Parts: sequence; C-alpha cells; structure tokens
Amino acid sequence: MAALATLSAHIGSWLGERIECVLITTFGPQSVFGVHHDEYHLFIVQLEGEKDWTLVGDPHPPGTPLNVGNDDPGERVTHTLRAGDVMFLPEGQRHVCTAHGYSLHLAILLRHIDGCYLGSKLTELLATDVALRRPLLEVIGEAEYAAGVEEYRARMHRIIDEMDLLAMLRDKRAKRTPGGAFKLDPPARKAPPQDG
Repeated sequence: MAALATLSAHIGSWLGERIECVLITTFGPQSVFGVHHDEYHLFIVQLEGEKDWTLVGDPHPPGTPLNVGNDDPGERVTHTLRAGDVMFLPEGQRHVCTAHGYSLHLAILLRHIDGCYLGSKLTELLATDVALRRPLLEVIGEAEYAAGVEEYRARMHRIIDEMDLLAMLRDKRAKRTPGGAFKLDPPARKAPPQDG
C-alpha cells in the first residue's frame, strides 16, 4: 500500500491534481454498476485476469450529474484489458465493465478542483464576515427589515466581487502538490542469511 501512496503522490505532483488509487476485484462475469459515467478522469491498469470495458457514445460534458444521461443510446465499442494493459477513460465517458471470471484492476482517479471548492471558500468567507453576522430582527419593522436584507445582499455581492479566485486555486494546488523526484524502483531485497 505504501507503493500506491507514493505513486498517487507523485502523479499528483506531476499533474497538479488530487489522485486516488482504488483496487477493484471481481469474481465472475457480472457487471456491478451497469452503464454509468464517472466525474473524474481515470487511468485503468489491469493487474490480473481480463475485463471488457464497453464504452457508450461520446463523453458527457464535465460536471454532468452522475444520474443523468446514462440511458441515452450511443455507439458501443468494447475493449478487452488483459494483465499489464492500461487505458485512459475521460471524465463523463459512459461505460460498463464485465469481467472474464476473476479480475483485478487499479483505477487511478484524477480528482480535479472544480467550482464546488470555490463555493466552499465563499461559504467560509460569508460565515466569518462581521457585517453578515449581525442579527437581522423581524421585530424592527417591515421597512427596516427589508433594508437590512438589501444590506446583506450588497455585502454578499461585494465579498464575491473581491474574491481572488486565481489565488485561491493556486493556494489549493500548492497545498496538495508534494513535488520532488520520483523513481519506480523496486525495494531492495534483503540478502538471504548465510550459514556459518
């Protein structure tokens, strides 16, 4: 497992993306998920056995919800991966997998930064803004209440306009990029004990 952690850290440093490695094993000719798409790019490394990957139509645009469009018809193309084969699957590509008996593959997921991250940063800014933490009381009267709501709205817009999105994204990427050189050398083997 340490080798997978090292591999994902270094791929992440090269690409500037958060990487996750998932081992998937199947024991029969069934398909676990049916036709679906993923919300990230994938590298598939077939480690043992064989698995058919049937690609359906063109990829959905980035950000397409996972439960949308998987029933749409499309041309089907099947690729059989055997031990040692590698395949790239772009985000949104509909597919279904079927193993030929026992199969083990490594999925390397590229989890990119998207607008949801920026939304979480906006939520942090709004939650800590002194002007927005001031109570808005309905008992003060309808006109005063409406004026207070408009002050909130104006302050929220000002916060959004003042957000430095590029700096936030650079900061996020810098925090998750370990850097450094990378070699895929096998670990040194211990010499067998000498009789003596």
